[in-house]
Amino acid sequence: GKEKKKNHVYHHSSAQKSISSGRQAVNFSFDTIHGMKLKEVEYKIPSREERKARRSEFQGSKNKEGMRSKFLKMLAAEHAQELKDLLKEKKLLLFTLKQKLRTMQLTNNQEIRQVKKDIARISTAINAKIQG
Repeated sequence: GKEKKKNHVYHHSSAQKSISSGRQAVNFSFDTIHGMKLKEVEYKIPSREERKARRSEFQGSKNKEGMRSKFLKMLAAEHAQELKDLLKEKKLLLFTLKQKLRTMQLTNNQEIRQVKKDIARISTAINAKIQG
């Protein structure tokens, strides 16, 4: 069968390239930036169990409330009116963006998507207070 490695360690390997930009060739190196030597860095990927433990600490589990939930409740408790005002503002912005889209005045369609995500985030924070 397949054997899994417990600890993955990646080393930053040194390599050099010659890049031709325009007329002159530029020497490019992963070892230096502006002539200054970079230090060797070792990347360690945590084991699956460590990642799972950190994730459950952040998100929470059946018996324990996570950091995310605690933060949202604190945010909703301390800034309830500000969140409601911000939600109204974002909904009005979404309405105007949709109007601009219909009249072909909107240049960046991603704005609508971003505002919808902001509305969802604010609603989540407000609902955290209601549930908690």
